[in-house]
Amino acid sequence: MPDGKAWMADLVQKSSIVRVKNAIEPQFLHLCTEYCSSVTAHSLPNYFPLEEGAPNFYRVNFEDPRAYVKAFMHQVNFFEWNQDRLSLFRELGFLFDIRELSSHDPIDYSGTIKRISFQFYPAGRGYMNKHRDPIGKHQAGVLSVVLSKRSQDYETGGFFLENESGTRIFPEDQCNVGDLLIFNGQQTHGVELIDNFAPYEPLANMGRWMALVAVTKNTDNSEIPDAQDLGGI
Repeated sequence: MPDGKAWMADLVQKSSIVRVKNAIEPQFLHLCTEYCSSVTAHSLPNYFPLEEGAPNFYRVNFEDPRAYVKAFMHQVNFFEWNQDRLSLFRELGFLFDIRELSSHDPIDYSGTIKRISFQFYPAGRGYMNKHRDPIGKHQAGVLSVVLSKRSQDYETGGFFLENESGTRIFPEDQCNVGDLLIFNGQQTHGVELIDNFAPYEPLANMGRWMALVAVTKNTDNSEIPDAQDLGGI
């Protein structure tokens, strides 16, 4: 019987994309985006350092100079030591176990923070510069959850991976809400401008949602390098 962990780790190491279909019930994810939409609509955005004991918080990253990668998005962050109305770490904590399968070596969580981050890229402005994420003892693969359907929730742009020749692929074109995507963090990736034809409306809810199951370094961790911003979207 093939070793599933070695199989996935080999694929991620070779910069292949792993898609897990129907991993999460879309109905639950709809609750998640409804909840986060309510938070963004009725809360003042805030910013807290990523360190143990941080509160769950909503922030806007409107090309925030504190961010490692230039972007325009909303972000709602949840941490395992906090409670929330949907008990997200109880419901989605298994995604960290799946994430670990992308590494040949055991994951070392020292000096890091587990985070479930819901991100919203609004139509007309939402994007993230192409970049590479650090890999090492804390991660090999990056895991994202598909929360929006291209051609239904938005028309153009979205998450892309770029190969060495500069060709972009948009893996979410083949995905449905509830699918997972796992890919090598060192492969160039980003979010192309969502619906570049649309006027930006600051209070509207049109655009692209996704969730990132992340292991992020503590603010005082100097061993793990920063993400590398590679410039324009």
